Amino acid sequence: MKHNTFHSQLREKIDKYVHLVYRLTRKLPKEELYGVVSQLRRSALSVMLNYIEGYARIEK
Repeated sequence: MKHNTFHSQLREKIDKYVHLVYRLTRKLPKEELYGVVSQLRRSALSVMLNYIEGYARIEK
């Protein structure tokens, strides 16, 4: 149970992080849409996707 709770809390924190990055990048200038904004959003999603991929390997 403790193991599952840890991963549930971690998933929740990662999800909040991704949403925070998207919320903050909306405030950046439109000129940065394909530069910094795109890189920040991709890197935030990468954190989530890497976690999911690694967790799936553990569960198998």
